[in-house]
Amino acid sequence: MLFPLFAISGLAAGQTIVSQLHNQTNANFNNTPAYQQALAAAVNATTHASDCDSCFSILRVLKSVAELGEAPFAELSVAFCKATHEADPDVCDGLQTLEAPSVSWALRQMDIPSRTAQVFCEALYGLCPQPPVLNYTVPFPRPKPANATRPKVSRLEPIRVVHISDMHVDHTYTIGSSYNCSKSICCRPYNATFAPGSELASLYPAAPYGEYYCDTPVDLEESQYAGIDEFAGDRAFVISTGDMVEGFTWGTSDNEIVADVSDIYHRMRQSLEVVYPAIGNHDANPVNSFPPAGLETPYNNTYDYNTHAQLWKHWIGAEAAEQVRSHSGMYSTTYTSYTGACLRIISINTMFWEGVNWWIYSTVMSRDPSGVLAFLVQQLQLAEDNGERAWIIGHIPPGRSDALYDYSSYLDQVVQRYDGTIAAMYWGHTHRDQFEVSHSHPTDQTAANANMVGYIAPSLTPTSGNPNFRAYSVDPVTFGILDYTVYSANLSAADYHTTGPKWAEYYTFKTAYGSLLDPPYIDPLDEMTPAFMHNVTTLFQINDTAFQEYYDRKQRGWTPVGYGPCTGDCKTDEICQLRSSQSQYACMTPSAAIKKREAGGERVLHARVESECSSSRMVGVLHAMARDLETVMAVL
Repeated sequence: MLFPLFAISGLAAGQTIVSQLHNQTNANFNNTPAYQQALAAAVNATTHASDCDSCFSILRVLKSVAELGEAPFAELSVAFCKATHEADPDVCDGLQTLEAPSVSWALRQMDIPSRTAQVFCEALYGLCPQPPVLNYTVPFPRPKPANATRPKVSRLEPIRVVHISDMHVDHTYTIGSSYNCSKSICCRPYNATFAPGSELASLYPAAPYGEYYCDTPVDLEESQYAGIDEFAGDRAFVISTGDMVEGFTWGTSDNEIVADVSDIYHRMRQSLEVVYPAIGNHDANPVNSFPPAGLETPYNNTYDYNTHAQLWKHWIGAEAAEQVRSHSGMYSTTYTSYTGACLRIISINTMFWEGVNWWIYSTVMSRDPSGVLAFLVQQLQLAEDNGERAWIIGHIPPGRSDALYDYSSYLDQVVQRYDGTIAAMYWGHTHRDQFEVSHSHPTDQTAANANMVGYIAPSLTPTSGNPNFRAYSVDPVTFGILDYTVYSANLSAADYHTTGPKWAEYYTFKTAYGSLLDPPYIDPLDEMTPAFMHNVTTLFQINDTAFQEYYDRKQRGWTPVGYGPCTGDCKTDEICQLRSSQSQYACMTPSAAIKKREAGGERVLHARVESECSSSRMVGVLHAMARDLETVMAVL
């Protein structure tokens, strides 16, 4: 997930500046004294902001700029981005202009101060804590049946299901370009500095099958399909939890998104017989931009939903494809195993609970934007009535800091109501190999009250680790997970780029962790129940070797410069996250990843630290602003 670069631009409060801004016209705004004063005030306010009140002061003036129109807002944010050198000029121009409409819209809707403003401040700056969850009861057609329990496994021959995620296929990946660059993804000939034959590219040449810090070349994508055939040729189907498109977020267009996802799904269709996909935050233009249904705005994602509906129709059927069009990218379909048991697969659009989807910040935020919860409840009730089991698939895990507290909590209400019907949930987005355990008492988590597992798949893209995919062993009647194996291709292998990726078993969950429990839990036909998964987190508390092995596997087998063991607060927070399917209980403090660049535009190759083990994002931003203050003032 990328935070918009304009998030760094804060504006000082002050009635003089506000009134001056209101007196300007849209034309030539960047040549006016008010523009120059606002830019200078932005540096000052952001450098000294430290709490919610400071953030509200910033928002008041940001709102004043937004009320002048999208163009002035975009101009100011682009200028600030360039002045602070937080990104290359082309990145500033592209990303700020793409995201300005949604942010300026949100600011114009916003009362300051307000609960919405507080949520916005947390997502934008990390200055405010998210407010407590707003009391809301999700409506259900019927109460939970008294006999709703998790069924016992059948002990029949399992089926296999493959889980892929975050492929981020880059159709512009160029062999011989530099894999060390000043952008968020490399291995592209952005300019002569990074193109094949340049001095930098000669030092860091991109090889055919992918590089760390780069997104996925088509050859690696096709290699994954071959690996799936080799190790899971007996699969029943594949689930894909979103983010097909590469991370070139500052240069996307509607047409490019359509072309990219079309190419990827056409190749996937040639290789994988049955796939049940979900949409990711990168699978639209611009990134993270998903206006809720019914919102009055000239921007909408109709083109995106229509495209995915057409591309998925072959796998999910005509009725489900029509749901994709009419329900903001969501659908429900069924799979019947060789036993005759029926599984309902419900794919939801998780971007309506994402904190950086600026279109959800209406004056009073909806309790269920785009009817995600209503659709999910409708389909789960249908499954319960029909005696079906259900899987929920989506992109963003509800226990991550990306998920706003309210919506994560409301989803948990649905999980608690239908925990006898839902067999498991499946997510992506983090690029890491993880899981989340839900509990009926989230503030008193025990194995006895663990009642659901969310499986978070590692990614194909090698930006921060080796390419991975999972294969689950699944009970053919209950559709509970019995075990899973992760398969990996080691980019660091000496022959990786000469003979191509060699996919191999990385580890199997029960062998790695179930064997260490007392007593061991390794029967291949026993379910990895929520209680078992909770017990694994307890194992991590008392067995540090097992935990560190988990943490290394979570990182997908890559140990970049600066990487070290996860100890102390890092370990405590990591285990807390594994036990939390609600973001309000996940022990995560959002933080900014400030990338330091060397002279000549090179980025230092260093470990990318995740938010759970680093400081708040605003601390890093404030330090960057303070370092660049003289430079910013020099351009005013």
